[in-house]
Amino acid sequence: MNPIIFDQFKHPKFNGTYYHASSNSSPIFPKLIGEEKTDICIIGGGLTGISSALNLAETGHAVTLVEGMRIGSGASGRNGGQIVQGYSCDIETMIKTVGQDKSALLWSMAREAIEEIDRRISLHQISCARQSGYIFAATKNSHFKRLERISEKLKNTFNYEATSVLDQNTIKKWVKTESYVGGLLDYGSGQFHSLKYLHGLTEAAKNIGVQFFENSKAIQISGGDTITIKTAHGSVKAKTLIIAGNAYLRGLEDTLQRKIIRVTSTVGVTTPLSPEQINSVLPGGIPIADCNNILDYFRVTDDKRLLFGAGADYLGREPKNKKSLIRNRISKLFPQLNDFDLEFVWNGLIAATRNQLPEIVWRQPNIYIAQGFSGHGLALTGLAGILITEKINGISDRFDILASINHRDLPGYPYRNPLLIMAMFLNRLKDFRL
Repeated sequence: MNPIIFDQFKHPKFNGTYYHASSNSSPIFPKLIGEEKTDICIIGGGLTGISSALNLAETGHAVTLVEGMRIGSGASGRNGGQIVQGYSCDIETMIKTVGQDKSALLWSMAREAIEEIDRRISLHQISCARQSGYIFAATKNSHFKRLERISEKLKNTFNYEATSVLDQNTIKKWVKTESYVGGLLDYGSGQFHSLKYLHGLTEAAKNIGVQFFENSKAIQISGGDTITIKTAHGSVKAKTLIIAGNAYLRGLEDTLQRKIIRVTSTVGVTTPLSPEQINSVLPGGIPIADCNNILDYFRVTDDKRLLFGAGADYLGREPKNKKSLIRNRISKLFPQLNDFDLEFVWNGLIAATRNQLPEIVWRQPNIYIAQGFSGHGLALTGLAGILITEKINGISDRFDILASINHRDLPGYPYRNPLLIMAMFLNRLKDFRL
């Protein structure tokens, strides 16, 4: 096998987020120095990597995980905290992409992913402010009609009864804005403190023997039956490798690069709000995301702050003024919220595929890749850990369903950036059309 050289995608300062400021302190793991031998090596200390490590260790494998910075420094510690049912592509698109039978199986697995979160929270006694309920908000009539169709399809085709369509008057009971013409309430989705959850999984994995190394960026992979993962000061020799860096692992190996777009999203969190302020914007306390291509998403945290995410840069660039971006979006949506301050503002990367379905595959007999969760990673990363564990343990059927999805390559350079800029412009234009 030819060596694969990796370069971690630039991390924004990872410890400046609300999640890191409000989370219990995580264990500090050593830097990898010298050589380690293990059954399975995992690159990436986010929800995908930790979930895989925990599931594999529970089934008897020796696991070593290397993380380029700290556990949770990537998307798992800088997201919107929204646990969303299903996949980023809607049901109609998924059926067109993979067919109705596979769509039913994929939907069933996505439901299992959220059940797995609740099972882990209970099993490991993780305090992470888990709440149920979620609203998809329509900013125009075409969105509302699509939400009505999706609700019917979920009930009639997938036997999913947890959704309710909200008309323009009803949605105002949940969110106080004139921007929405309706929505879809889903009690199967929800919210939590993702970093507290990740730290709970990490502690559980550590307690059953998983080895963790932080500040140990993987810089080269080589080998065949035995794989060598090199870092600046050491190496890991393993029988199997799982690459779980997602948007934060940029390499020179084309098959990893061509499948995903790195999208920058920005999140801000206010200082604690008064009960009157909260009731003036989100009296229902349920997280919301609109249906636009360049969407807003927001929720009230358990310590009574408004967490608000917005913007999407398809080139992975950091906004020039993150604070102004978030403040302007909040003020436009909630002009009645006059007196608020943003205490935390940060940005992060989302890895999106062209079809908005995750890429969970094996590229060599002993190399697995999980990436491209397209904004639904808080739930689907746990599913990836389960499916990869099943595959390694000789149970292939469910893994193979996702692995069989055709993920078309994105254009290479020099065409990639101009085409992504055009796509970003067209998606913004679509958001303004009726």
